[in-house]
Amino acid sequence: MKDREYIQEDEIDLRELFKTIWEKKLFVILFTSIVTFSAIIFAYNKTPIYEVKSYMELGFIDNKIIEEPSILEQKLKVIFGIDNNMMNNNLKEGIITSISQTKNIKNFLEIKTEAISNEIAVAKNKEVLTYTRNLYNPKIEYSKSLINNEILNIEREINFYENEKMNMLNESILLNNTNLDKYTKEIRELYKSNTSDKTSSMIASVQIINYQNLIINLQNQINSIEIEKQQIIKNILPKMKASLDEIKFKLSEQNISNTRLVGDYIVNEYPTKPKKTLIIVVLFVTGFILSIFIVFFMQFVNNFRKEKNK
Repeated sequence: MKDREYIQEDEIDLRELFKTIWEKKLFVILFTSIVTFSAIIFAYNKTPIYEVKSYMELGFIDNKIIEEPSILEQKLKVIFGIDNNMMNNNLKEGIITSISQTKNIKNFLEIKTEAISNEIAVAKNKEVLTYTRNLYNPKIEYSKSLINNEILNIEREINFYENEKMNMLNESILLNNTNLDKYTKEIRELYKSNTSDKTSSMIASVQIINYQNLIINLQNQINSIEIEKQQIIKNILPKMKASLDEIKFKLSEQNISNTRLVGDYIVNEYPTKPKKTLIIVVLFVTGFILSIFIVFFMQFVNNFRKEKNK
């Protein structure tokens, strides 16, 4: 029986509550309308804020990141005052709202900026990229200068072998061939001048043998020089040129690169702030709940006064 009485009392209380709200419905509607209308005015008069996002790939040398992303992230946050509202709060010039590492990609940073227009937000976003590029540029240029010096040295060696060394060897072959012809003619002359005189014949024979030895030596020298030429052409120069290509590859963007933008700047056509619909809905609900609270409070005050006057 007691439970039924409690249920009846609860039903009576709920009816009283709805009755109170219904009696003050005009106040609830008016109050909620005023709050909602104020929210509409606030939302549509608030300066629209646009957000721009970009992804930045960190610079690398010999496929090694120049600086650890976590260190660079903290450095940029300090320089651009991410956590300093006094330094980073002018929407007319643009503000950097976030600099963070991209998940699962170690050498990428995500940059977010906000401003009163997309153009200003993009310009502010570019400041981070420009600063980072300028920060790494001396290291990049120094590495490139070392590589260029290596290239220059190898090119000088290749030029020496292809021109000076080959010319020297060709001149040696030409000189040896000239002497070879000379000694061959001398032998022929000695054979022609051969006499019956034994002494003269012996002297001529010795000279012929000497010339033959000289010819053999010259032929051996010519063969050695030809072998050396072939060694240069087929072995030394190809290896040097292959080494040159490898070193030149070090200058390519696949091996050495400054920080760069990945893709394009991600721009929203519509402002991201204020969220007008959300503001209006939240304040509408807030106004409605507040109006009901005021109605119940006024009812409580009236009931309190009546009991006091009895």
